[in-house]
Amino acid sequence: MKPLISVALLLVAAAGIPSCLGQLVWVNDCSATFKLGLQENVPVGTRLCTLAATYNNNSARVTYEAVSDNFNVNTTTGVLSMARIIDRETIDPASRDTVLLTVRARYNPASLSIEAAITITILDVNDNQPQFEGQPYSASVSEAAPNGTVFYSGIVATDSDAGTNAELTLSCINCAKFHLFQTRLAANRYQGSLMLVEPVDYEQDTYYIVTVLAKDSSATNPLNRTVNVIVTIGDAQDTPPVFRDRYISFTITENNTVVSALGYVEARDGDGGDNLGRPVVLDIVNDPIGAFLFRATLDPLLSSVYYRGELVLKPGAVLDREAWYGNFYSFNISATEIYSKSNTTKTDAVRQNAVEIIVIDINDNIPAFVDGPIFNVTTPENLANLSVIGGLDILVRDADGTSRYNTMNVSVQSSTYANVFAITPSTVVGQGTCNLLVMDSTKLDYEVPAYREHEVVLLLQEAGTTEKFSSSATIYIRLTDINDNAPTFGGNSSFFQFSVLEIRPVGWLVGHVRATDRDSGLLGEVTHSLSGSNADKLSINATTGQLNLAKPLNYDIEKEFSVTVVATDGGGLSSAAVVYINVQDYNDKAPYFSQDRYTATINEQSTILIPPLVLKTNDTDTTVPIKFSIISGNTPDNGFRIVNQNSSLLNGELIITRSGGFNFTDTPSGTFGRFILHVLAQDEGDRR
Repeated sequence: MKPLISVALLLVAAAGIPSCLGQLVWVNDCSATFKLGLQENVPVGTRLCTLAATYNNNSARVTYEAVSDNFNVNTTTGVLSMARIIDRETIDPASRDTVLLTVRARYNPASLSIEAAITITILDVNDNQPQFEGQPYSASVSEAAPNGTVFYSGIVATDSDAGTNAELTLSCINCAKFHLFQTRLAANRYQGSLMLVEPVDYEQDTYYIVTVLAKDSSATNPLNRTVNVIVTIGDAQDTPPVFRDRYISFTITENNTVVSALGYVEARDGDGGDNLGRPVVLDIVNDPIGAFLFRATLDPLLSSVYYRGELVLKPGAVLDREAWYGNFYSFNISATEIYSKSNTTKTDAVRQNAVEIIVIDINDNIPAFVDGPIFNVTTPENLANLSVIGGLDILVRDADGTSRYNTMNVSVQSSTYANVFAITPSTVVGQGTCNLLVMDSTKLDYEVPAYREHEVVLLLQEAGTTEKFSSSATIYIRLTDINDNAPTFGGNSSFFQFSVLEIRPVGWLVGHVRATDRDSGLLGEVTHSLSGSNADKLSINATTGQLNLAKPLNYDIEKEFSVTVVATDGGGLSSAAVVYINVQDYNDKAPYFSQDRYTATINEQSTILIPPLVLKTNDTDTTVPIKFSIISGNTPDNGFRIVNQNSSLLNGELIITRSGGFNFTDTPSGTFGRFILHVLAQDEGDRR
């Protein structure tokens, strides 16, 4: 670095001339001795000062010269300038940072000359970085060393500058576990020492790189330098054994009695430093069924510090994947350091690691109905199609551990009646619950005795194996009756009709209207009752449905009426039937003519009565035609006859049956051409 230039010498007098007249003299100092201060590293050509000499106050013919490789002087003007850069640090230390310069002044033509000695002090500029002696630096400290241990003092830093430029401060960069303190050895020489301030662990870090910074104290241009110290951590006997593999796992096929050795487990002393590795013995810890043992040796592996143990299945030991431990059989292995091969006493340096034995599944289990093979269930009749048979949880299981071996098909192998039931789901993996579905509900009718019990055989079979292991189960289903039938009347009719003579007494048996119910027990018990506005005219036996008169009947007032018979079963279902009662008339009144005499005219040989002769009667008892008969006055050949009119049950018409009619002479004598007929009207009860 080139500092700013400072010229500290001027030899030209400000005023006046010394009293050394008649001599060649320096203008400002007759003693001809000068001192000058100059910063190092001033560039070449820099003007420093002007030399001035005179002879009798005349300097016109004075010339100048300098005896030095470091400076130039202008022979005419006396200007003194730099001939080369001066580095303070290259000056002979014995000269105490000074340079001596001899300059001459000559006066011609008198050939006079004088000399002057200039002492130039070279002032320091901070142009040198601190330096570290004795590199490279390396140190070591034991992991067992306590905090506060000073373990290295070989760091020496110097600075060839002077004054504050050579005053150094040593520090440690990014070294939390160490502290650096310094000692001044000389004016520009310092010693650094490293001290442990936090524990170190060989098993975590075997070395550290500590960066040391040396920085000078220049106020304007401080310089610094760094150096690395390799700190090696010494191992101590403080770490338990370590296993080569963090996760230790082996595989074995279940039920295997042939393979005995599964593999190797390796461990070593956790302290890996020189001469610290102790032998390690391996032991099995917490083996659940004591199935394994170790074949071990105290000889480490070739070119290794690890000790090996071979994990072996004991003779007769068998692992079953379907046992409680499943497909992962676990235990621990302990690695314990011993003092030596000759002293096999175990130390307290021990570490355990988990070992996992993966038990590979084989097809060694038969699928099974967990709660079978016999199932008994009672279910109500008439379940809808696709309904689930309640109370029947069919749990199936194949204990094998992989879907290749434990996928099962479930099906209905046989049943009392085909296609009545189905099983769902039809495929189960590992374990699952199946349900029995109704597919044909018509076969679940309790009222059909043959349908009251069903037997269903299920088949459970492996789906994807060559062995096709299988098992079966039988389900016995018993139906229970439900109130699914309403009472029905005889002949499945809802209409009944009875006729009762109006003179029948109260309590007279009218008839039976009985309903039955196909359901069983109380559900099939039927109770009969009457309803409707005429229900009080009859009574009914609640059990048998027998109808009896409850009130007298009168044909003349009411010829018919109806009642409703309600049949209700024990479950509340009911049906109704209408009963019609026809009241029959009792013939207790004779018919009578509406008039006593009827008259008509007949022309001879005519069969027509003028006007037509209609006999009209009344009979409040009858509902059938009145019988008319001629009881006297008819001709011997019955030429007259009375016929009932179609339009009335009570009227009769007199007609002539003789084809040629009558002549006047046919009339009885003394009648004066008249026929006098006596007619009888008679009802069904012979009332007349």
